[in-house]
Amino acid sequence: MRILRVGEHISTVKLDPDLVAKHGENADISLLSPMSMGTPQMRLAEMDAKGIDIIGVTIAPLFYFYWAEPEIGVPFAQLANDALAGYVAGSGGRLFYMATLPMQDVAAAAAEVDRALASGAKAINVGGINLAGRELDDEAFYPIWDKVQAADVPVFLHPYPEHLAKGAEVKTTTTCPGSSATPTRRCSASAGSSSAACSTTSPT
Repeated sequence: MRILRVGEHISTVKLDPDLVAKHGENADISLLSPMSMGTPQMRLAEMDAKGIDIIGVTIAPLFYFYWAEPEIGVPFAQLANDALAGYVAGSGGRLFYMATLPMQDVAAAAAEVDRALASGAKAINVGGINLAGRELDDEAFYPIWDKVQAADVPVFLHPYPEHLAKGAEVKTTTTCPGSSATPTRRCSASAGSSSAACSTTSPT
């Protein structure tokens, strides 16, 4: 039986907690995450060690950039897919990529389906909600899905933290045990960031 793993971000850094405890959290990243730093050779070695036959890779969802102007989002998606194609090229078929699309420009996204598949993409990767203000079943996206269906390739849906990707402030509330007061927790992150800065304030 062949083992397939999908949705692996090539920008993902996975820290081994045992190595963090051994070397300290500020140690060189190669000491903290020796296998998952992301080069194809390291990824293939990790696959061998874990008994994984094939991995499908994508960009991280923070880089979907659906909120950006088409002048930014379209060339970025093309560059990202070119980078993914180059990343998997020397893997002997054990790595494949799932292409991102500039969903803010339907015509460009439909064209990118063709371009990405021609460069070796095996699937299409899109966020699961708020695709430039539209949802997956919006009729505006039908030309994209027609292309995907005609090519007979799967669509990989990934949760899309659009509020973080866009750098918007998020307000959440929690109630402290034993108190009716509700503090406010505010979080924000810049586009491309993998973490959010948060602060909590309590009502006076």
